[in-house]
Amino acid sequence: MKRFVLIFLILLVFLVSACSVGRDSIRIYEADFTKEYYEALNVMFDNNWAVVSIEDRFKENDGYICECGFDGRAQEFTEWTIEYTHENGDTRHFVLSNHSPFTEQVQAYLRNFIADYYKENFFNVYITDVPLAPSSYVSAFWLRNFGQSTGDDVDKIREMENMARNYLRNLGTSEGAVPLSQVTPANVFEMVPMYLVVRVSFSGDDSLGQEVEEQIMRDVEDMIESMNAFTNNSLNATFVIGYHQVIDLHTGNRHYRWYYIQGERVDVRTRMHMDRTVFESYRGVFW
Repeated sequence: MKRFVLIFLILLVFLVSACSVGRDSIRIYEADFTKEYYEALNVMFDNNWAVVSIEDRFKENDGYICECGFDGRAQEFTEWTIEYTHENGDTRHFVLSNHSPFTEQVQAYLRNFIADYYKENFFNVYITDVPLAPSSYVSAFWLRNFGQSTGDDVDKIREMENMARNYLRNLGTSEGAVPLSQVTPANVFEMVPMYLVVRVSFSGDDSLGQEVEEQIMRDVEDMIESMNAFTNNSLNATFVIGYHQVIDLHTGNRHYRWYYIQGERVDVRTRMHMDRTVFESYRGVFW
């Protein structure tokens, strides 16, 4: 018992000392991403972009680093606001910082832009007068990971994941950069391997009733038809309809899931299957 206590105390001292290194220090990011990714930015914005502001940023953290891999020091970094002109004439801004990977910022920028657009122009237009639960949302996703629930063997999964990751990694190169000045919410599914998840989750301790549920289903179907026409039948999306609470719909189902790939409703069982099927629809295009 004494030996166990001694070993525990030694380990505790080691962890404390390891995580005390760099206390009160600051991690400073000095890379100039506008120079480092200059060629990629030229492709992204069709050689028509300018830095309109440069800001020094400071982010307070816990103030220590640990040999376990955690870096909780405060951070000093630079933020550039890039102004560019979309081919439709709109002036847009892309905020770039040097404290997170360039490619992840590109993904987040387009993901947020597309999700916000479809929420404002479709979800908020068609899904009205419904007591929506907080779990309702519109999100956009880039293809990245594939789970074993697809039924594929490990080598097949690894092949797909490697192809998707290589594509995302190349977003920071002139060869793989996405021409954001040409991407629109209408053509986005033709320009990048992305899909939407639209969840219509309505609240209520009791069922809203068959008539209301059927009207919601019709509204969702009208929304899907409109989205599909808007994208010239290239829509990639998952639609989930049901109650936030565990309440059966009037049909006895807990919820409905409708999957669309390249504008066609398809029969897939899980989100992992959706990822895989979307991936295959882009084979020969992006990988």
